[in-house]
Amino acid sequence: MGNLLKKVTSTVSVLAIAASAMGATASVSAASEFLAYADMLAKSGVINSTTEANYRLGDTITRAEVAKIAVKLSGVEMYDCVGDVFSDVGTSLGDLCSAIETAAAEGFVNANADKFRPTDKVTRAELVKMLLAANGVEPSDTAANFKDTATIGDLAGYINAGVEIGAIKDGEYFRPNANATRGEAFKIASVVMDSVEPTTPPTSGTGTTPPTTSTGTTSTGVVTAGGLTISNDAMGMQYVPKVGTIKAGKYSFAAASSDVTLKSIKMKRGGLGQRDGIDSVWFEYKGKRVTTQASVNSDETVTLSFTPAWKIMAGTTGTLDLIVKLRSPGVSGAQHNFAVVAAKDVVSTASTLTATFPLVSNTVVTTDYSAASLTFKSVGGNTTKTVKAGEKDVILGEFNVITSGSRDVLLKNITFYNEGDLDVKYLANLGVYSKVTGAKVSSDVIVDGRNVTFVLNDTIAYTSSSRNYQLKGDILAIEKTSESLKFTFDGRDENVIAEEVASGYRTATTLSTASVNENFLYNITVEAGSLSLTDKGNTANVDVSAGQNDIVLARGTLTAKEGAKLRDLKLSFNNLNNAEVAKLSQVRVNIGGQSISVDGASFKTTSSGSLDPTYTINNTFVVDTGVSDFTITADVRADAGTLVFQLKDVSLTAAFNDIRYTSSDRKVTDASGRLTGIKNTVKSSTVSISNNSAAAADVVGGAKNLSLLKYTLNNNNVSDITVTGESYLATLDLTNSGTRDKLKDLTVALYINGTEVASKNATSFTVVDADTATVALDFSSSTFKVEKNKSATLELKTAALPRFAENETFKVARTTPDSSVSDTNGNQVTVSNKTVTSYGLTVKAPKLDIAFASEDASEIVVAYNGLVDLAKIRVRATNDDLSIKELYLSLAQDGVVMTPTIAAQVARLVNEIQLTDSTGKVLATGTVLTEGSGAFVKFSSVTEAMVARDTEMILTVKAAVSQLSEVSDSGLKLVVGLGSSSTTDVDVNTAADKTIVAEGSTQTLEDVSELNVTTSLAMSKADLITSGKLVVAANSVSDAGAGKVKFTVTNNGKDTVLLNNMVVKSSTGTVTLYKGDTASESERISATGASATSGTAISVSSLATTVEIAAGQTVTILADFDGTVTGDNNTINVSVNDISYTDKVKNTFSGVTPISSIATYKGTGLPASTSFSRSAGTY
Repeated sequence: MGNLLKKVTSTVSVLAIAASAMGATASVSAASEFLAYADMLAKSGVINSTTEANYRLGDTITRAEVAKIAVKLSGVEMYDCVGDVFSDVGTSLGDLCSAIETAAAEGFVNANADKFRPTDKVTRAELVKMLLAANGVEPSDTAANFKDTATIGDLAGYINAGVEIGAIKDGEYFRPNANATRGEAFKIASVVMDSVEPTTPPTSGTGTTPPTTSTGTTSTGVVTAGGLTISNDAMGMQYVPKVGTIKAGKYSFAAASSDVTLKSIKMKRGGLGQRDGIDSVWFEYKGKRVTTQASVNSDETVTLSFTPAWKIMAGTTGTLDLIVKLRSPGVSGAQHNFAVVAAKDVVSTASTLTATFPLVSNTVVTTDYSAASLTFKSVGGNTTKTVKAGEKDVILGEFNVITSGSRDVLLKNITFYNEGDLDVKYLANLGVYSKVTGAKVSSDVIVDGRNVTFVLNDTIAYTSSSRNYQLKGDILAIEKTSESLKFTFDGRDENVIAEEVASGYRTATTLSTASVNENFLYNITVEAGSLSLTDKGNTANVDVSAGQNDIVLARGTLTAKEGAKLRDLKLSFNNLNNAEVAKLSQVRVNIGGQSISVDGASFKTTSSGSLDPTYTINNTFVVDTGVSDFTITADVRADAGTLVFQLKDVSLTAAFNDIRYTSSDRKVTDASGRLTGIKNTVKSSTVSISNNSAAAADVVGGAKNLSLLKYTLNNNNVSDITVTGESYLATLDLTNSGTRDKLKDLTVALYINGTEVASKNATSFTVVDADTATVALDFSSSTFKVEKNKSATLELKTAALPRFAENETFKVARTTPDSSVSDTNGNQVTVSNKTVTSYGLTVKAPKLDIAFASEDASEIVVAYNGLVDLAKIRVRATNDDLSIKELYLSLAQDGVVMTPTIAAQVARLVNEIQLTDSTGKVLATGTVLTEGSGAFVKFSSVTEAMVARDTEMILTVKAAVSQLSEVSDSGLKLVVGLGSSSTTDVDVNTAADKTIVAEGSTQTLEDVSELNVTTSLAMSKADLITSGKLVVAANSVSDAGAGKVKFTVTNNGKDTVLLNNMVVKSSTGTVTLYKGDTASESERISATGASATSGTAISVSSLATTVEIAAGQTVTILADFDGTVTGDNNTINVSVNDISYTDKVKNTFSGVTPISSIATYKGTGLPASTSFSRSAGTY
C-alpha cells in the first residue's frame, strides 16, 4: 500500500446488547426488527444517522459503507486516503476511501485486487466476511447445515464461523449471493461486537533486541520459544543488476501446535546505498505478492502488511521471498539489506515468537549487468465465444511472450484479472498450455478474489524467443442464466514473472500496449445449463390387482446440467372422485433418491361431486448435476374395486411451483419435459394376472433367446393357491401359407420366477384360415403353488424363433382354464384377466445402410509418407446385429474418365491399404487390383467389425502412397467409391454385384436388395496426391506504417517443391512480394506491384522468381502493400487466399504440371489472414 502518512484515530466501544442472530433465510424484515440494532450503533458512533427514517433499514448497502463499519468495529486507527490501492478508489470518496484502504491494510478485504467496486451492493456472504474479519474472527472448517454455501470458497468459512459464535442462525439456505440490507448489516455488526473479544497483539516473550554488528550478525538474544518460529536463509553478498526486480532472501515461518496468522512485518534498510535507489519492497509466496508493495520511509523502515492476513497452518512451515525493486536509472556499487530488527516488528496472532534477531536479508550489491527483458500480450483479444456451463477443457484465451537478449528465460508466474461476472470459484482444472505442443506448463493455481495466478516452469530459449500459450479450464456452473468471463492483464507490467535461467535474475517485463485488444483474453459468454424431464414409462396400460403394492404411476429421468431444487409438486388424478383415490393407501414420489409419501385420501377435488382430485406435496427436491430417477408409485388397498388409476401428465414447468439452481438460487428458465401417467387398471378379484410382456418388436427370423410372453399371477386370496399347470396358444399371422410348416420348428420353455420348469416342442399346428395358424402348448404337468399375498412370475421363452417370412407376426396367449386354479380347500378360484396375450414379434429382414461419412474430407496426401486416411464410411445396422465380412471399393481419378492406363497408375500409387475402426484397430488389409478400366479393392477377411442393432459404425480406409515416379502422378485427385465407380460404371467385382457382405444372427447379407447404398454419398471427397505439402500462415505485421506484412510458407511434405503462384487479397492498394524479411529488390519475387480495388483479390499469378521450398523448410514471404487511406484508425485486412506450386518428380521440375490450387484441401492454413492499422496518409 503506498505511503500511509497521518492516521486518524477512530474508536468504538464494545456493545453489550442481547440480540438474536442474523436470520439464515430472512429477507428484508419489518423495520422494527432492526431498529434497536441501528440505535445502538448510532449511540456508539459507528453510524452517523440517528433517526429511523435516516437509517433506511430496508435499503441495500454498498461495499464501501460496509468497509467503513468494519473498520470502526475493529477499533484500529484509520489511515488517511492515498488513492493508490485500488484503481476505482480515490480521494473523491472522502472518508470512505480511508476506510477502504484501512480495511485492505488490515486484511478485512482483498488488497491484491485491482478494483474494490465501492458502489456495488454488498452480498450477504461478503457482509459476514468483512464484519467478522474486522473483529479477528477466523474462518471455520466446521460446516454449517446450509445447502447453498459449499461452492463459495473462503466466504463459507466465515459463514460457518458466524454460526459458531451465534452471529448467524443455522438453517437450510443462507442465500449468500443475495444483496444484504442496511438493517441486516446493522444487526450482524451489533451481534458480532457483543460476541467477540477484542484481538490482543501477540507477545514476544521476555527477550530483548540484540545489537547489530558491522557485519550484520547478532551477539546474543534468542526470543523465548512459542507458537511461531521465524528464520531466514541469507547468503551474504549478492551481486545484482542495478535496475530491476530481485530476490533478496528467504524467510521461513513455522507454526507450532496451532494455526498462526501473520498481519504485518516491519523491516529496516541498511547498507552503503541510498534509500532513493529502492523503488519498493514486498513479500511473495510461490511467486505471488502477499503483502503491500511499500517504499522505504525517511527513517529507513518499511512496513509490509499482509493483504489479507497470511495463515500458517499448525505443524507446517511457509517460506516467503523478500522482493526488492531497484529504481531506474540506478547506480553501480550500491549496497542494500533489510532486517527484521525485533519481535515487536512482527504482528501476528502467535502468543510467543522464536527467532534470532535481527533477521538480515542478503546484502545486494548493484552492478552494470543488464538482465534479459520480456514483453507479453494477449492474442486474439477481440475473440468472442459462447459456451455452456459444464463444458470442459474450454480455451479461455491465448497470450504471447517474447524475450530479448542472448539468455534463456524461465517463465515462473503469470497473473490474470477476471473482468467478467462469472465467479472464478466455478472454474476447475485451470491451466496454461503451450499452444504448439499442447503440453501443460503450469503446476499450480492461486486464486485471490478476481486475481488468478498460475505457477509455471517453462524455459524459453533465446534462439526461439517468441512463444504462444493457451489458458484452458472447465466451467462447472454459473449463478445466472448467462454470465461473462474475460481474463485480462490489468495494465500492470508485473502480471508476468520470469527469470534468467543462468543467473536467476528477474527479467524486466512489459505489457504491450500497441493495441487495446492486447490487454485481455477471449470475451466468453457462459450460458446456464438446462433441466429436462424424460418419460421412461414402459407401457401406457397396466393391469393391477387390489392389494398390489408399488404400482407405477409415472416413471422418468431428470437430466440437470447444473444442480437444481424443485419445490411444491402438484399431482392430479384423472376421472376419480375423493373416495376412489382414497383406495390408494400410499402415493410415493421419488426424485433423485429423495422419497415423499402421502395417503391417497389427501387428494381432494375442488368442489363436492367433481372429479380429478389434486394434492400439492410441499417439499423441496434437490437434484445434482447429471441424471436422476423420477418415479411416482402407489399401493392399492385390498378393498379397491374395479378402478383405473392414472395421473394427469406431470409437466416439469407446470407441476412444480418453483425451480431454481441450487448454487445461485436463481430460477431455471429453460426447464422442459413431462411424464405421461401410466393407466393402472385394478381387476377386482382375489387372484389376478398382470401382463409384463415386452412391447411389440421387430425381429429377424431365427432370432435367438426371445421372450414370448411374461406375466405375474398375483394371489390376494385368503389362502395359498395351487395351479395345476398352464396352457397357451401360439398364433402366427401368415403372409405366405408355406411358412406354416415352420411352426413345427418351435420349441418353448416355461420359466417360473426365473427358473426353467419345462420345455415343449410344437409337433403339430392347426390351420385356422388361410392367413392364420396356431399351435397349442400344454404345460399341465407343471404344478406350482403361490402363497397368499404373494405372486409368481411366469415367462415363455424360445431359444430360436423359426424362420418365419418377413412381416409375419407371432403372438402367444395364456389359455389356462379357471379349473386349474384352486385354494387350499380345493375350491376353484376365479382368476381375473386370466387371458393375457403378448404384444407380438414381427419378422423383419435385417438391413445394412452404407455411405461415406460426413466426417470425410478432402485432404492433401503426401507420397512416400506412411499411412494416410483416404475415406471414412458410415455403416448402420437395422433389426439385427451385423458383422461385416467383406467390403468392396473402387478407386478412381476425380473428374477423369477411367482408362486401363489410369487404373494401372492408381494401382501403382496406392498400396498397403487398410480398413480400421474408430479406435484405429486394423480390421482388414487389402490390395489394389485392376480390371479393364477399373481399379478396386476387396477386403475379403474383415474381422471384429460388428455393428450392433440400430447403431452405426465409422470405418476408415487408410493407405500408403508410393513415391511419385511419373510427372502425371503429381496432382492426381483420388476418390474412393462404394462398389463401382460412378465415373466409370465398372463394377469392382464382376463375379457378383456386391458392395458389402455382412453376417447377421441368422443370415448373410450380400444382395443389393438387402443393402441400402446412399447413392448421393457413394463417393468420397477427392484427395490430392503430391510430394510436397505447403501450409501458409500469417506471421506478423512487420511494419504497419509502411504496410509490410509477413507470411510463412512451410513445406510439410517429403520433397522440394517450387512455389510459382500466390493469390493475395487486400482491402486497398497494390502489393509487391519479396522472399525473406526485408523489401530488398534482389529478393523481389513478383513481377510488378499488382493493384486492386477495395476488397478484390490481388493475384500475383506468375512470380518473377519462383521459390524453391525444401521438405521441412519454412520460407518467409514479405508482402509490401502501397496505397492511400483517408481518416484515422483504418484497418487494412490482408490475406493469402490460395497458392500454386510444382512437385519435384524424378529429381526435376521439368515437365511437371503445377498444382493450380490447394485452398479447398484440409490443413493448408488457407486463407491465412491478418491486418494492420493505419491513420490517414500514404503507406
